[in-house]
Amino acid sequence: MDRFKTVQPKKISDQVFEQLRDMIFRGQLKPLDRLPPERELAQQMGVSRPTVRNAVGRLVSLGLVDQRQGQGTFVANHHDGGKRNPLSLMVEGQAVSLHQLLEVRLGLECNSAVLAARRADEEDIALLERSLAQMSKQIKKGGLGSSEDVYFHMRIAYASKNPLQVQLMKHFYDYMAVGIRENLQILYQDVVNVDLVHLQHERVLSAIKAHDTHAAFDYMRSHINFVMDYFENLNKF
Repeated sequence: MDRFKTVQPKKISDQVFEQLRDMIFRGQLKPLDRLPPERELAQQMGVSRPTVRNAVGRLVSLGLVDQRQGQGTFVANHHDGGKRNPLSLMVEGQAVSLHQLLEVRLGLECNSAVLAARRADEEDIALLERSLAQMSKQIKKGGLGSSEDVYFHMRIAYASKNPLQVQLMKHFYDYMAVGIRENLQILYQDVVNVDLVHLQHERVLSAIKAHDTHAAFDYMRSHINFVMDYFENLNKF
């Protein structure tokens, strides 16, 4: 029989790091949000200041937050000229079309939806519901709800409970966040599409809540194919 490995308790700094990282991935901490000062964060989390400093240092090394002298620590925004997204470096200088981006989304997001349907917990579901509600609220005010659209898909990735899936999705959405806003501006010129996209999102969420992996895959695939078909048809005229 194989020898069992000794179970090691998770370091407090690891727990602090994971909590902050997950809040960024889930969109609870958004780009350019300022983290509380080190002393305040330590008090809120019930840990020492060196523990917080260690955790934040790891976030900095991953490019998830930026420390600005005399200003504080902010959630990174890859479009503000800060640290470069590795995916951006890979495609720099190449003509990447919307269709190609959507083809990548098809693979990444259908997998996210399946894993989320298998593993999503109550907190994941609550955050997804909040994203849809905030998206609708922004649209009713005359906006696009593009940021909440991004966070809806990122929260599905987080619900996969696979850190590599989350990282891939994070880099991918950092790369095309501006494109998403531009796409919605075109898509929502036809008011019918607003309700259609919302219904598609609701179906994906319903499948995840029901832990129906097959439905989650099918609804996510239908959602992305809808966007692909719309822009393909648009380019024909």
